[in-house]
Amino acid sequence: MLTYRKIIIIAYCFLASGNHSLADNRTNLPELGDASSSAISLSTEHILGRLWLAQMRQGMPQIQDPLIQDYLEHLIYRLSEYSQLKDRRLELILINENSINAFAAPGGIIGINGGLINQAETESQMVSVLAHELAHLSQRHFARNLQRQADRGLANAFIILASIAVAATSSPEAVMAGQQIMAQQALAYNRTNEQEADRIGFINLTSAGYNPEGMPNMFRKLQEISRFNGKDNFEFLRSHPITKSRISDSQNRANEIKNINFNESLEFYLLKQRIKVHYSTNLRQSVVYYRQALRRSKLNKDLIIN
Repeated sequence: MLTYRKIIIIAYCFLASGNHSLADNRTNLPELGDASSSAISLSTEHILGRLWLAQMRQGMPQIQDPLIQDYLEHLIYRLSEYSQLKDRRLELILINENSINAFAAPGGIIGINGGLINQAETESQMVSVLAHELAHLSQRHFARNLQRQADRGLANAFIILASIAVAATSSPEAVMAGQQIMAQQALAYNRTNEQEADRIGFINLTSAGYNPEGMPNMFRKLQEISRFNGKDNFEFLRSHPITKSRISDSQNRANEIKNINFNESLEFYLLKQRIKVHYSTNLRQSVVYYRQALRRSKLNKDLIIN
């Protein structure tokens, strides 16, 4: 079993080595002009992400539903086929929070709140958020931020690993420290990062066959939420502020897409109902609701959507 001291030493070695390991130089040659490769290697990002994920699984409530997990994992990997990701060792964590949020952490970690499925009106709306997060990974925004911050950024990455090591001793303060540092790193994505993730995420959204209107419609929904609830009440809105330009840019891109055939998966609507039941405070009332919906339905699709 790894002790605190051993984890600290391993973390320091990986971070200090950057992309100078022989194995990494053989498998992940840096691209000319790719500044991120000089800050932190793909293999180091992978290790950092897995250590952080272990901490997250310890400290965050999760939804344990194999059907939803399987659907999301297949969806993420399908999207990744249309992305620019070089390392597709992705891992998903489904967080038991009924608010709209998703995030991408170094090393291919994708976090999704149950509320994203619950509150998205269509599959394309939900997928637009995931495509955006995958674009953060493919463009290596975390590593590029470290490059901009130089030594200070590398020190921050080491602090994250150190907090994970302390968390191995079941210290709640260490868990909170690691989560706060990662939240600060997520907030560090600048306007250029967000615009790039929007643009590339939209391309991948439509390439995968989803409705291009999903992205601007999701932005409008988030804007409406921020208007009535305040952006400080939602983590996603704090780290991804919705501006009029983001909505108009995505709508202009959607308007340029003509004669596209897309399908909304019935599986999404089925699992959306599972999430609704999961967050229901009155199961007896849910039974009555679905019985009434069953009587009202005329088409098979209605059985799921209503």
